[in-house]
Amino acid sequence: MSMENNLDGQQTKPIPEDKQTDRKNKKKRIMWLLIVVILLLLAAIAYLWWQLQLCQNNEKTLNKDKQQLQSQIDKLSKQDDQKAKPADKPAACNDTPSASLKENIKAALDTKNTAVFASYTSNPVKFVVAASEKGDNETPDQAAVSMEYTHSATGPWNFSLPAATISGYDAGFYTDYFDTNTYVGKAASGMVAAFDFDCNGKISQIFVAADASLL
Repeated sequence: MSMENNLDGQQTKPIPEDKQTDRKNKKKRIMWLLIVVILLLLAAIAYLWWQLQLCQNNEKTLNKDKQQLQSQIDKLSKQDDQKAKPADKPAACNDTPSASLKENIKAALDTKNTAVFASYTSNPVKFVVAASEKGDNETPDQAAVSMEYTHSATGPWNFSLPAATISGYDAGFYTDYFDTNTYVGKAASGMVAAFDFDCNGKISQIFVAADASLL
């Protein structure tokens, strides 16, 4: 049993042993309780830290998988686009002669200045004369010489023929030489000349008939 002192330094009544034991046990319980609380807090902190690391690792894995998946999607999409993309179409061929070339052809025939045809024709150019064996490819210079065949015609040349007249030529034996864009002229004396053109605006074929009656 222990003695307690009052404020004046005098001894008071002794404290019973059982009370002292209770106080000690109480202190021990509080201490153990604090230790348990601290351990629980540490365990909770460790658990939360572990969960945080796990979430971060999962996020990294998901981001990596997402990037790989997106890369595969982009690759497949690119392949689909390439398959779906139509092949480049070649530029449409415009074989309609220009107005200036038409005027130059008529003027050359009217003036019999057929040497200029060397600059109007493609290389090669097909030159055909009706009811003859002439029907081969020629160089522009050769075609210019062959055009001298038209010098025997009497002008002027008319290149504004009625559609019915040209349709009549097309319905005859020489139908292959009269197309949609064929430039057809007839001399006053009856000679007929028909010109076809390539995509570069050059004369690609010349057909001449000494007289319309041959068509």
